[in-house]
Amino acid sequence: MDISSDARSRRRAVSVTTMLAFAYVCAFVATLWVPFVVADAARRAPGALERGACVELIGAVDWTLASLLLFNAVNALICVWEIALWVHRENVQRLHEGYIKKFGDKVRGSARETRERERERRDARETRETRAD
Repeated sequence: MDISSDARSRRRAVSVTTMLAFAYVCAFVATLWVPFVVADAARRAPGALERGACVELIGAVDWTLASLLLFNAVNALICVWEIALWVHRENVQRLHEGYIKKFGDKVRGSARETRERERERRDARETRETRAD
């Protein structure tokens, strides 16, 4: 197996993992949001749910309440993530120490600053190479 196909398969695995994580996040938020929105709309439009009148049901949705419920669902997701970080704090600390050893205790700037530094280094390298020739 050559290096390019190995890198390609690694990128593919990362993108599959990312898509799965995105799907799980959407499913979590939807399960905390949709039932409450539908229940409130069904209460506002009696019988619409039984008749399968989706347009009537959507028209009965209180969008202010739906927005607040969505905010609450996202907030619950963030709480779950924080609890998971707290439960796995030893692993997080170990990873942090590994990154400090690998990259040093430096603070990275913004993406623009990083690009400018890389451009300056590249220009300086090209200048040295042209002088050497």
